[in-house]
Formats: sequence, structure tokens, C-alpha cells
Amino acid sequence: MNFDNVSALGEVASSVVRDVSPYNESTWTSYSPAWTANGKRGGAYYFNSSYKYIAVHDANRFTLSNNYTISVWIKPLDTSNREKYIMGTYDGSNGFFLLLTNSDTNYLYFRAGGTAMSSPYEIKEDGTRKHVTFTRSGSVGTFYVDGIARTVGSI
Repeated sequence: MNFDNVSALGEVASSVVRDVSPYNESTWTSYSPAWTANGKRGGAYYFNSSYKYIAVHDANRFTLSNNYTISVWIKPLDTSNREKYIMGTYDGSNGFFLLLTNSDTNYLYFRAGGTAMSSPYEIKEDGTRKHVTFTRSGSVGTFYVDGIARTVGSI
């Protein structure tokens, strides 16, 4: 997705989010996340409740296996004690998701298909942007926060 505030791509106060990758996946916003000009590059969506998200339909390409990497920028502000989904598509057995756990300590949790991994590294809700990455290489999963490996384990 592109976040350069281009209205033709659905980036300005729109319920349409365009995938500019070769896959052209259909996406949409749910429960109207707010568009803000305060993003890292030209703007961003602001998800101020657990019900607001950008949705993408389930597709086989989202059933992750073998080696992969997922990466997102987040700026957690919400201090409520609930799960905070960051990204993913999951139907209960296929797909993947990345979230912050529903505790005051905001641990990272990742699930892909039947495998899962959590990290005891706390994501502070201090208003700073954080680059969160999860990689899988063979049976080893690694959580990175701002380029630093925070948790390595079996997945």
C-alpha cells in the first residue's frame, strides 16, 4: 500500500485502500478509521478502537509457510487492556495475524496457520513510532523492534 496522500489511491479520508502491488488485493476500511496527516510519510490511518481496521479478503497467498517476513510501522497510543490487532487475515485455521496482547504490558503475538509465537518484549505506548518485524526461517521465528532482535524461538 502507498501512503503518499494520493486521492486516486483512496488515501484521503476514504473507505478504500488501494493495493498497488502486482497482486491488487481488494481492501477496505471497517468502522471508519480516521485519516490523519501525522503519518510517517504524508499521512496514516488512526485506529482509535479495537473495531477499526483495514480488511483484506482471505486468499491462499496469505497462508504463510516456509520462510517469510512481515513488517509494519506502529505508533501505539491506546492504554486500554485489550488485544490490539496490527495486521493479518485469519479464518480460524488459515492465514496469519500479528497483535499486541490484551495486557498492560503489550507483548507481541504472531500466529500463522497452526503455529504461534509470543514475545515477552514490551511495546511501550509512549507515542513513538516503532518498526515491528517478524521473520520465520525454517522452524525459527524472530521478533524485531526497531531493527533489534528482541525474541528468538521455535515456531
